[in-house]
Formats: sequence, C-alpha cells, structure tokens
Amino acid sequence: MLNEAARQKARTLIFEDVQLTYNKDYFKDYRLELTKDRQALNCEMILVKNVTQPVWTKLTIEMQSKKDNSYRSLFSYEFNMCDILGFTGSSSSTNIFILWLQNFLKYSKLPKSCPIMTGTYGWDHFKVERNSIPPFAMTGTYRINVTKYLKTNSGPVQMSDTKLRVALRLKNI
Repeated sequence: MLNEAARQKARTLIFEDVQLTYNKDYFKDYRLELTKDRQALNCEMILVKNVTQPVWTKLTIEMQSKKDNSYRSLFSYEFNMCDILGFTGSSSSTNIFILWLQNFLKYSKLPKSCPIMTGTYGWDHFKVERNSIPPFAMTGTYRINVTKYLKTNSGPVQMSDTKLRVALRLKNI
C-alpha cells in the first residue's frame, strides 16, 4: 500500500531545452517554443514545397547517467509518418508507442494523410500526458532526438532535426 507522501506525487515531464534545424528547401519557417511553465511545446511550421514521398522519422530516446552525465540509448525507432497520420487506434491499447502517438496527434494540426501539401502545420500546447509516461521510466534527464527525412535514390534528404532535453520529475499534486 502506498504511503500518504507517495500518493501526493505525480511524475511530470519538464522540457528543459529544445534545438531545431530544418531544411529551408522545404520550410519557410519552423518554430518550436517552450511554454513558460516548461510543461508544453508550441510548434508552427510553414511548408513551402509539396511532399509527395513518404516522410520518415527516426526517434531516439536516451537517458543521462547521474555518474558522468553521458547519455545511454534506451529506445530508437524509425517509421513512415504517412502510415500514422490520421491514426485512430484504440486508446485502451497498452502499446507504449501507440500511447505516445495518440498523445502527439491529439495536439497536432497535421494533415490526416499523405501527400503533405504546402501549408502551415504544427501543434498548440503539446503536453506529454501522464498515462503516456511508462511506469518503469526513472526520474532523471532524457534526450529525445527526432529526425524527419525523405528516402531518395541519391540518399536520405533531411527535412528537420529536433533535439529535446527533458526532465522526468516527481511533482506534488
């Protein structure tokens, strides 16, 4: 049975830093900003070129070692964004990737299918919901890398690269 102190704490994700680079052949502007409380992100991207090929995403999550501040890889996954745009899978699923995906799509203003046409896209006040934080995730600092790219005959063409540093903390509720 949990003691009173444990019941009064919830795990919360705090965004500490964000770095973004993007390909100006595809985007006129691409902004990613932390909210004042650092618990959410706002994004706006202005796509200036139709994207008729599948957009691939590489997601990597690393945890910082408390011993020497180095990062160790916990998770790495590559997927075709066109396969998931408009995804409406069951919210009762226990698959962590589906929970993350549903959390992300809930806040997004993205097209529901490919091709992706020129326009303004993004999300408002994207927040990592508590049910999408795995119960086994330890408190600490994490680095999340998200690279979006196209697979072409002459090799991958990077569209954007985002690096987030986040902290998983216990917060009084």
